[in-house]
Amino acid sequence: MVSIRRNFLYNILLNVSRVVFPLITAPYISRILEPTGVGLYNFANTYSGYFALFALLGIPVYGVREVSKIRESKEDLSEFVSDMYSISIVTTVMISIVYVLTIFCIPQLTQNHIIFLVSGFILYVAPLRVDWYFSGLERFKYITIRVLVIRFISIICMFVFVRTKQDLLIYVIIGVSG
Repeated sequence: MVSIRRNFLYNILLNVSRVVFPLITAPYISRILEPTGVGLYNFANTYSGYFALFALLGIPVYGVREVSKIRESKEDLSEFVSDMYSISIVTTVMISIVYVLTIFCIPQLTQNHIIFLVSGFILYVAPLRVDWYFSGLERFKYITIRVLVIRFISIICMFVFVRTKQDLLIYVIIGVSG
């Protein structure tokens, strides 16, 4: 029962941080980058996010369920994680090739290809995102602390390094790092 309460509190803390983070950064970023910069960032982030979603083929959802079922068997767990990791690497490489091709074949994307290539970082590292593994093992404390630390560092970096609208690329790098 204590574990469920703790996990519930960690989940609440994580979700509250998802709301508080933009409340802190949005006014500053929208003033500095202006609507054009914010719009380009959001479009590039969303565009690469769709490719990352497709590259993972539902592994995060399926992974949580299966890890929670077999978490007692180290051998089965190791084999399952290895299989999911292999699948996600193959699909991510294939989807990344398509993503890069679209950037250089669609004229509207080519104009800002650096922004899109950097935003694609969330796609390129998709196989490394294994929150599904820790969720299946019910290690929400680890997930929450990691995310909060990264968000806190991102906020600091944003206020320190993003000073003018020419710092859009820096903002994109900070955004995809967190």
